[in-house]
Amino acid sequence: MLALLATAFATPRLTVVDEPIHPGQATWIELADDATTAAPREPIVRGGNARSWVAVRPGVWRAVLVPSLQAEAVEVTVAGLTLRRDLVAPADAALGVPEQVDAVVGAVRVDLPITGFDGQLSELLAESSEGRVTVEQVGDTWVAHFVPDPLVHPRWALVAIRDQRSERGPVVARVRLRGRPRLPLVVEPGVSLQLEVGGRAYGPFTASEAGTIEGRVDQLPGESTAIAILTDLLGNVTRTEIPLVAETEPTLVASVASELLPGRR
Repeated sequence: MLALLATAFATPRLTVVDEPIHPGQATWIELADDATTAAPREPIVRGGNARSWVAVRPGVWRAVLVPSLQAEAVEVTVAGLTLRRDLVAPADAALGVPEQVDAVVGAVRVDLPITGFDGQLSELLAESSEGRVTVEQVGDTWVAHFVPDPLVHPRWALVAIRDQRSERGPVVARVRLRGRPRLPLVVEPGVSLQLEVGGRAYGPFTASEAGTIEGRVDQLPGESTAIAILTDLLGNVTRTEIPLVAETEPTLVASVASELLPGRR
C-alpha cells in the first residue's frame, strides 16, 4: 500500500529521450506525471519549438522538440518544470565522393571512390536519381557502383552517399552521361562533312563513292542540335542543322539530409 501511494504522488519528471541535442535536429522530450491523467499544457520553448504532446502510456507524454539552427542552448518549461540543455554541433563529416564523374550513355557501370569512411557497410546509405547503386569495400577502400538506366539520351544523374552515424547530410556526386550519336547523311560522292556541337568540331569526314557519309560526335546534357557543314568538290559550302535526341523534361531529385522526426529518416 505504501509503495502504491509513493508511485501515485511521484515527483513529475521532464527529460530528453535522446542526447546530445544538435541544432536543427528533432528529438523527443518526455513528461512523466503519475498524479494526473490530463494532457499537459503546451511547453514554453526558448531556442526552438515543440509540437503537441502525445500520450505514450498512462501518466507519460512525449513531444517533438526542434532546436533552432542558430541557438546555443534550448530551454523547455512545462508543468512547473524547466529543462535546459546546451546544443552540441555535429562533428564535421569526412565522407567524400568525386564532385563530378564523366561516363558514356549505355555504360554498364560507373565506379565512384568513397573517401573518409571507417565504419561498417550497414552504416552507409546510398541512393541515386536513376538506375541503382551499391557499395562495397575493395581492400582498404570503399567504392560505389552506379548502374544507370538503359536510356539513349545524354543527361545528368546524381549519386548520394550518407554516413548514417553522422548528423550531416549526404555527399553527392554528379554523373555526366554523354551521348555518342552517329549522324548518317547521303550526299554527292567526295563531299566533305564537318560537324559542330556545343562549339566543338568533329571531322572532316568524306563521302564514299556511293554518296554515304557518317560522322560521330560527343553530345553533352542539354545539347539538342548539331551543325553540319558540307563542302563539295567545287568548294561550295552548305550549313544545316541536325536535331539530336535530348532529354525534354527536367528531373527532380530529393535526398533526405537528416532526420525529419526522431527515429525516422
